Amino acid sequence: MSRRRLLMLLCLLAAIAATYLLLARRGHRVLGPDIPPTFAFDGKSSDLKRTQVVAALDAPIQKGKNVIWCASFRAAWKELQNGLAGGPVELEGNPAIADTLNRAYTPGRELPARSLYTAVGWEDKGILEQIRRDVAQQFPGSEPPIFPGLIPGSFVAYSHLEARVRFDLPYFQSTKPLEFIGGDGKKAGVSSFGIREEDDYAYKELRKQPRVLRNNWGEAILSGRLHPSQPPPPPEFIVDLDSTSQPTQIIVAMVGPKATLAEALAAVEQKTSSYARSLHAGFGDNDVLLVPDLAYRVSHHFAEFEGRRLLNPALRQGQQMDVAQEDLQFQLDRSGAELRAESKMYTQPIPMHYIFDHPFLIIMRKRGETRPYFVMWVDNAELLTPMK
Repeated sequence: MSRRRLLMLLCLLAAIAATYLLLARRGHRVLGPDIPPTFAFDGKSSDLKRTQVVAALDAPIQKGKNVIWCASFRAAWKELQNGLAGGPVELEGNPAIADTLNRAYTPGRELPARSLYTAVGWEDKGILEQIRRDVAQQFPGSEPPIFPGLIPGSFVAYSHLEARVRFDLPYFQSTKPLEFIGGDGKKAGVSSFGIREEDDYAYKELRKQPRVLRNNWGEAILSGRLHPSQPPPPPEFIVDLDSTSQPTQIIVAMVGPKATLAEALAAVEQKTSSYARSLHAGFGDNDVLLVPDLAYRVSHHFAEFEGRRLLNPALRQGQQMDVAQEDLQFQLDRSGAELRAESKMYTQPIPMHYIFDHPFLIIMRKRGETRPYFVMWVDNAELLTPMK
């Protein structure tokens, strides 16, 4: 090859690389096309054997089960409480969870702007038309809500919560199955994304994206408490998947099982605050990050409320809560969230592997806030995407 042709080829390669970086910085998906998710599960929660959906963060976690909580049901409850009910919602039989929801805070500032819509009213006074009109305006492209079996003259309390997060730079899709070991010891090969072992000492821009909020092994190494002759402690690490994300922060945390999601959140808060004061939290040149893919749709009925008569004087006599339903759709993959900012990088002397192959917690919250609007404890592979 002549020297001139070689120079032209090098210039062309440089132009391609520059275009790649420009597209990546603008948030385009340059590592693969957008593909509609294939849900690991799409159906009623009653068909799930190892997953529970809870109405409150302090609901007991059943051993060996995934646990999902979202602020949407609480938002609808508080809309009823602060609106038509004229005070705490009183149900026949006085279930304890009703008191918990009555005392809970009303979702508000901890949510991204215009991510939540709530409404309450009477069917015969046009609330359904109002809800459909408002939802279409606030969430263009979403399916209009339906209320099958609604009795004429009924009250309706409704909420709609949407939060989309896109990573500034997409992570890599792993080509190998990640062996996820559930709380019961059962193993499953699942698909995952992140920064793979073969990506060491490369992709520096992508490595600036995650921020380590807790790493007990790194802390022990730097403090001299971890000795080669001693067995290492169980891995405990917490990672902000993109430290620049706005307005939502996505945290994945391997912190061990707790009695409730509230206790798990408190543990994350305590561990991240103490770690931030003691260590730099960068992601090293040869560190590895692997997070299981999740994509599911679940329709859940809160049986503890359904069929109970409402006792509030402000509500029409004989009204009962026939339907207490929450429809959830969640997806976590390499494309992640919409993010803008910078992060620091710290290279550790040995590679650290942040591999979420044991039960872990997922938290979605507005950056700067401690109150989340979505929490999931992943204890087993029932809702993880299987590796094909």
